[in-house]
Amino acid sequence: MRVCALCCLLGLAGLPRPQKPAAPVSSAEEREAQRLSTVARQAPQHPAFTWVRARTAHFEVYAETACYSAAEVAALGTRAENAVRAHAALLGTPPMRDRVPLFFVLSRARLRQLTGYQWGGFVTPHNDAVFYVATPEAGPALRHELMHRVSRAAWGLEPEPWLREGVATFGAGRCERYTLHEAAASLLREKKAVPLRQLAAHFYDINDVVSYLQSGSVVQFVRDTYGIQAVRTLWRGGLAQSRAATGLSAEALDAAWRAYIQRPGFHPRPVNWEAIRRNGCE
Repeated sequence: MRVCALCCLLGLAGLPRPQKPAAPVSSAEEREAQRLSTVARQAPQHPAFTWVRARTAHFEVYAETACYSAAEVAALGTRAENAVRAHAALLGTPPMRDRVPLFFVLSRARLRQLTGYQWGGFVTPHNDAVFYVATPEAGPALRHELMHRVSRAAWGLEPEPWLREGVATFGAGRCERYTLHEAAASLLREKKAVPLRQLAAHFYDINDVVSYLQSGSVVQFVRDTYGIQAVRTLWRGGLAQSRAATGLSAEALDAAWRAYIQRPGFHPRPVNWEAIRRNGCE
């Protein structure tokens, strides 16, 4: 593969992270959501972009011709299909039914030319397209970004950031060669992890490698220990619903998670945090 995509909504590239509502709540947000829906519809015919295309059961995949070959674009479509099936199974929701365009462009400047934004990647507010920036350094974070779309379609609302990003990071499943719990165990060993209340209240003020990976590990712990309904309860009510979701206060949940990932099964290993920040997880 000549170049790949880096999804900076994974929060691991030090870029400004968008905070978009799942359903726009003001007239200005709704106008912007509608504009981006129009952008998504018109992007395949944009005169400044030449696309390699592939079609799957649920996706129209578009990549700039200097980004991927036709075979690579087809492979991206297959990976996207596998991802959304796995995400639906994780969340206990019906399989995806609609069709979604995925766009891969060559740089943040090109994304800004196409959409008006120069993030590393994002899902449109109306859930009608996903955009990625392609770079030579990192593989496409398909699972993370598509989990944003699947969870938003299934559960709606706009959860606390640690839950929104934690669920998406859980959907990605790993970070480079580490499981989420292995990475979190290393965060604990290096005293980088933060109290759960701090994570919930100040997500975007925390080092993004810590906030995303810790959130993903906590979400995985809640799902594996208390079930997906507990995750959904937190999604709908935030950390304030910790006791309703798990039977534990926020402090007790934090302690239970820490005890769990310090078990012998999750040996902390040295992690190149800067490489993760630079290249993402997938």
